[in-house]
Amino acid sequence: FPVTIPVLVVFVKTFASGAAQAFTKTTRTLTGDKGQERTSENSPIQSALQRGKDFHALLEVWNGEEAHLKKLCPADSLFEDFSALALSLKSHPRLKEYFELTALRSPKVLRELPIIIELSNYRLTGIIDALYFKSADELVLIDWKTGSSLENLSRDSRIEAFKMQLSVYAQPFLKNGIRVHG
Repeated sequence: FPVTIPVLVVFVKTFASGAAQAFTKTTRTLTGDKGQERTSENSPIQSALQRGKDFHALLEVWNGEEAHLKKLCPADSLFEDFSALALSLKSHPRLKEYFELTALRSPKVLRELPIIIELSNYRLTGIIDALYFKSADELVLIDWKTGSSLENLSRDSRIEAFKMQLSVYAQPFLKNGIRVHG
């Protein structure tokens, strides 16, 4: 893809000390559905991956309000440490507008948006974690990177892979004259 977009990459470590032991306990799901519990007897690495998935799930459903965050991550839960992580993301200057619009339930914010990109010999599909429109002709793509699928690569290589993914996601918007940031 010839066009790359400006990208902000913030690495978030979701594996807190003691998480492997903590994940052997039973806890409620992040969606807040009553009656659903999960147990995990996995290795520390699997627990770290699960915590990354759980933090990603939190970012998918959190409405940006602190009261909602407290409901999703109560003080006595295994997700208590996620509150500080989420609030640190909310306070990041480049994410502030996204979280403000999310808290207002603005129609400018779209989350978990399926995307299909048709190329000459193949089709790419994916899910955009979030995007928001700054104006009618400008948007910001957000892709939460909470897992470790590229952990074996150097930091620079991971950043390049993330830039490539967002550049692919940006193509349909760019073709329609919309400026894209990531």
